[in-house]
Amino acid sequence: DFGLLGGHYQWFLGDRTTLAANAYYDLFDGGQQLWDVSLTSQRTNRLALNVAMQQIKGGGGLDSQILSAGLNYVMSQKWSAGISTAYDLGENVNRGQTLSLTRTGADFLMSLGMTYNQSTGNAGIGLTIMPRFGNFGAGPSDFSSLFSGAGQ
Repeated sequence: DFGLLGGHYQWFLGDRTTLAANAYYDLFDGGQQLWDVSLTSQRTNRLALNVAMQQIKGGGGLDSQILSAGLNYVMSQKWSAGISTAYDLGENVNRGQTLSLTRTGADFLMSLGMTYNQSTGNAGIGLTIMPRFGNFGAGPSDFSSLFSGAGQ
């Protein structure tokens, strides 16, 4: 049998709206079958909204269709908050809610999040620290700061 096949597609419907789709399929019997479709809209510089539908199938009777929605609000240059929810349409079960608060620093993003899954009765708190990599505002090919004074 042949292994995992996957694909990704994005359609930029406008400057602030994106439709995305992903699919991953194992071709052998009982293999995973995953796909999702999402619509993301950033109506202002401060508010982003995402709605997604996800299909998860696998061996052992796993078959879920999860509808999720989330929004992220930028409160200031340094602080943002997010909230999301997920519901399994296949099993008619609430899969949980999350709430997070993120601080954007010069070198790191630090998030504190809380989650609750009603279907399992689980609650959790998480702390995430992510480094910020990138060109920090320079263009993709702007190396002038590296070569300043060269050849003069």
